[in-house]
Amino acid sequence: MYNGFKNYETWRTVLEINNDEHQQEYWKQWAMDYFLNQAKANPQFSKEEDTLFALAETLKDNMGETVDIVLEHGKVENSLIADLLLAAIGEIAWMEVARNIVEGILNEEEAA
Repeated sequence: MYNGFKNYETWRTVLEINNDEHQQEYWKQWAMDYFLNQAKANPQFSKEEDTLFALAETLKDNMGETVDIVLEHGKVENSLIADLLLAAIGEIAWMEVARNIVEGILNEEEAA
């Protein structure tokens, strides 16, 4: 555990999103749009859970695309730096990151 999260990598990812107003608003809006327009409930999970799964997967994919760009432009592909970066990103608990974003939405709604 690190500051209430699974590990440092997860905590640091949440911190980055929460400290960047543009990212925070983007991901909150993404989650709300998905929940309202695409989420599906079924016997296995609720619309809320479907939204969490989709948000976690989208966050992970987005990070993967960003890492590909960084590695390519930094000319560090197939290096120790690339291996360490990919290992750290592989430790991120994306469901925790997604849950933190959704909890932020719920907290805002309760305060309103």
